[in-house]
Amino acid sequence: MRTARLRKSRWRVDRESPNQRMKLTGAAILVSRDMKSLQRPGDRERSSAEINCMLPVFKLLTPIDALKAPGSIIESEPHEKAAGATVHVYEIDSGRVLLTAWNGLLHEVIYQTPMEFEDESHRRNEMLFKHYGEGHEWNELLDNGFGKTYRRADMQRYSLWSYAMDFNTFGTMAFHEVKW
Repeated sequence: MRTARLRKSRWRVDRESPNQRMKLTGAAILVSRDMKSLQRPGDRERSSAEINCMLPVFKLLTPIDALKAPGSIIESEPHEKAAGATVHVYEIDSGRVLLTAWNGLLHEVIYQTPMEFEDESHRRNEMLFKHYGEGHEWNELLDNGFGKTYRRADMQRYSLWSYAMDFNTFGTMAFHEVKW
């Protein structure tokens, strides 16, 4: 199965590995690796819950009414910077996911799903960048010491990764221009 790796500040599909696999399961990404490939000398044994992460994924620009709720809704409120946009916050097993609807369509997804281990965070990011890249590469634009900003090669999507908080944002450039 192909996996994505960060190389030269670009996310892209570039190799195969028998120890990694990705499945799109309904509206979720399942990321897992075999136990031996995750252990380094001196590491403690990790449970399967620590190795696997299940995240809901979405297709941007989908009508918001057509989306299946990814978990328990916590709140829905107007976006603080974009008039007419609404942020729906859901509790999921690994944290929270925020879906922003604007003009009736999904324009932004924020994953507040920090991982305990760096390799887990890296795997999650690989899978999310691959999904939201939709076959396009991501170009790193800025590292501000708190996180990194990316644009998809076709300039239709943006991404923010806060490595300080380990949160990910994926959205449309049309919405990005409105909210900033």
